[in-house]
Amino acid sequence: MERIKILVDSGSDIPKDLVKKFDIAVLPICVIINGEVFYDGVTLDGREYLKKIKEYEQIPTTSMVPVEIMKEAFIKYSEEFDKLIYVTISSKSSGGYQAAHLVKAQIEEETGKDLNLTILDSGAFSIVYGSVVVKMAEMAKNGESYQSLIDYFNETMPKKTAYFMVDDLDHLQKGGRIKPGIALIGSLLGIKPVLTLSDGLVDLYGKERGKIKALDTIVKNVVSQMSDPSANEIWIASGNADEDCRLVKEMLLKYITPKSITQYDLGCVIGTHTGPGVVGVIFNK
Repeated sequence: MERIKILVDSGSDIPKDLVKKFDIAVLPICVIINGEVFYDGVTLDGREYLKKIKEYEQIPTTSMVPVEIMKEAFIKYSEEFDKLIYVTISSKSSGGYQAAHLVKAQIEEETGKDLNLTILDSGAFSIVYGSVVVKMAEMAKNGESYQSLIDYFNETMPKKTAYFMVDDLDHLQKGGRIKPGIALIGSLLGIKPVLTLSDGLVDLYGKERGKIKALDTIVKNVVSQMSDPSANEIWIASGNADEDCRLVKEMLLKYITPKSITQYDLGCVIGTHTGPGVVGVIFNK
């Protein structure tokens, strides 16, 4: 049986209990606050961070997993496992995917041996790819083959999608994670943009006047696009918006009975680019 180790960056927002349960190696992305570097999920907690983010003089920024952390992890786990699979946040928004390839090449040059590492670009954010990584880690733990894990990733990622709403678009606009022109819509009085993912970036799906209408639009689109609700494992993202998440869950359950609905907290990386107050629904089409 192949010994396979799953690695992922912290932009995946995988809850810590699942990280522990399936022995996933999470490499921390950096968050820079007023010039000081913190490590997502290690020296900075997402929930507490989002409570304070509007108090900072400048909007914090993020930087990819440091190359020295990547290198150390790749070497360590390649000695302990037959194969490694490292899944990264969308390469359209971060240099982490490209950096991982450079680190791999450097290790191979230094050691003179091929590194047993496959690097996958999720093209996504947060639990949109984090949920796929969890399943891959579960498959690895159950002794499934390397190829079955790669096949699962390739088959499942295109089915994953998300709809979400944020309080304002300042963070997304200044962080460059949103398509040009969309931020202007969010500045209109009372308008709440409904956002989705498109080609590795955040894109506008629609716009509604008021929060309740925006959440209703999200729920109705989730329900209409879900091919098999009874088999769907839905995730609800909370950026310190627990009451809105509770409301979204109630709205969903009026229409469908999914396999599961799990609420989770946005991590520091995603929270930096959305700001607080985000509510999102992640599911399989």
